[in-house]
Amino acid sequence: MDRDWPFRSTGTSAVPRRAQQLPGTPAVGRLLRFVITGALTTATAYLVFVGLISFGVHYLVANVFAWSLSLLVGFAINRRFTFQIRGATDRTRHFGLYVLGAVLQLMLGSFGYWVLIGRLRLDATPAFALNLIVTSTFNYLFLNLVAFRPAEANR
Repeated sequence: MDRDWPFRSTGTSAVPRRAQQLPGTPAVGRLLRFVITGALTTATAYLVFVGLISFGVHYLVANVFAWSLSLLVGFAINRRFTFQIRGATDRTRHFGLYVLGAVLQLMLGSFGYWVLIGRLRLDATPAFALNLIVTSTFNYLFLNLVAFRPAEANR
């Protein structure tokens, strides 16, 4: 292919070379996919939580099931859709690190609620919004820099 040709073939489509070189373009797309995935996993957790409670399951038990299912759904969608990782390579390592990140996020969120509600006496809604910003930022950075970082980048 001619080096001056402005497109690079990517299977069935062609991507303008300038678009490939824009700083931040892949990161912006990844961030948007992360937001979509977050909405899907949050909806999953909410529907399972509310559904189980409506069947008489205790809210703490419902929370464990909802959190666990959303963790599995989030892993599958984040790995494939958000970070565009395909195949079985490093799946076990990715899953272990994903679970670690989820537990750390849960701890960070609990600490955030302790500070915001327990100490600063904020209402639940603003505390949730502030905590969501902190925990989502942590989660994105952890997934991007640790859990789904290519294995060769760790060497």
